[in-house]
Amino acid sequence: MFNPSSAQRSVTIDVPEADVDTALTLSVPSNVGPGDSIKFTGKLTRNDTGEGIGGQTLVLELLWVTTSYSFANRSDGTYSITLPAPTVVGTYQYKVSFAGSPSLGLRGSQSKTRSIGISDTNIIALALSLAVLGYIIFR
Repeated sequence: MFNPSSAQRSVTIDVPEADVDTALTLSVPSNVGPGDSIKFTGKLTRNDTGEGIGGQTLVLELLWVTTSYSFANRSDGTYSITLPAPTVVGTYQYKVSFAGSPSLGLRGSQSKTRSIGISDTNIIALALSLAVLGYIIFR
């Protein structure tokens, strides 16, 4: 007679090792105004073929605070995410990372850190105008 409590079963699951390196790019504007929109763009690719890797979760990290945004990239490996710029003038750093996908045999990667200058161009333009006006008046 079969007794289910005494039956033992073992299951072996083969998980491929992550053996394909990936590359992740990040492009940002060099300078924007406070509170303006910043468009972050880039692509996740396989290092061995250069082919885009789509449908993966990427993370955009704001390096001056402990904030990050997770999002999925497009089927061709590209991505685009738009966020508001900080409202305080300064230089801010960002990077994007990919944790990898063991089920697809992909190693994780991260972009180079990119900096964006936040400057109030109206104040700069006003200061230049006043300097020129002062030069003309006191000349």
